Amino acid sequence: MDAVRSEGITTWFDLGLRLDRLRDGCVTPSLAFDDDFDAFVRHISRGVGLVTFHCSVDAVTVEVAKYAEAMRRILPEPRPHMITGRFDVRAEPIVGPRVELHVLREIDGFSNWHLYRDFFHRCMERASPLYNSLILALWDDVLVLVERLGRLTERCDIRLLYVINVNSNPGNVALALVLISEHMRIPVIANNPDLYWEGGAARQKGESPSGPRDHFFTNSHLGEVFPIIQIIYPWVERSNDPGACLPQLRFATQLVEAHQGGGVLVWRAQDRDSLSREGPERIEGITWGAGRGGAPGTISFASGGNLRVSASAVCRCAGQIADEST
Repeated sequence: MDAVRSEGITTWFDLGLRLDRLRDGCVTPSLAFDDDFDAFVRHISRGVGLVTFHCSVDAVTVEVAKYAEAMRRILPEPRPHMITGRFDVRAEPIVGPRVELHVLREIDGFSNWHLYRDFFHRCMERASPLYNSLILALWDDVLVLVERLGRLTERCDIRLLYVINVNSNPGNVALALVLISEHMRIPVIANNPDLYWEGGAARQKGESPSGPRDHFFTNSHLGEVFPIIQIIYPWVERSNDPGACLPQLRFATQLVEAHQGGGVLVWRAQDRDSLSREGPERIEGITWGAGRGGAPGTISFASGGNLRVSASAVCRCAGQIADEST
């Protein structure tokens, strides 16, 4: 926590430089398992945190519950934890009694995140009062979340964070920034069914057709603000080191197969331009294609708490584990 506070983020340019350093892998050493899948599984079995904005009677909550059940088929004596910003009691039968629930209101997203309107429904101008104050408020949120989420992971001995939509759909920018930080040194797997640019674009006033996610582009005219959204949703690290995430990749392979009852593993490139977005594409024995309901789906991989590994690195990893996964 002291290390995060010492970064002194006071401007959008400060945050952009911080993200560049993280993306280049020159901030904190990663937590590596040297391709040892069994060691990785033993490590994370102590505690897995499933993170989502809120739990209700909806498709995302059903997916989270299914992944928690799939983990029980893979991990020895798994201890799943549901970490969410808001919990609807009607979701209790969906989540089930074997998942420990933790509600951190700061994780809640979209209209329930207090900075959401300022980020995506108010047009900023450089050096305006909102422009200057929003970055300070955002970093205050990051510091609060680092402390609360950090304490929770330590208290519950959580060794892996599995996040759903948090790092692809900008419902809470502070939470996304916390999860890409390597200071917690916790492996992260991000399942990203919804991506902000699908159904969204920067449009001139009155231009049609409009899309349901156009509001995410409200401040796309600011070259120091909007690239932050582009960088972290979803996170793609530059080192392209496949070895750092092989155990996570293999675990995610087995997890999705268990979740789908032995079905085909579904992937989508993290980088919009890396792979074709038209239909499934066979690469190195792994199928990349559409996710649930025909919507594109992405799984990112992490080492040491940093949501990282580019599409090209994942392709190389896929080739290395294709013969090992069932």
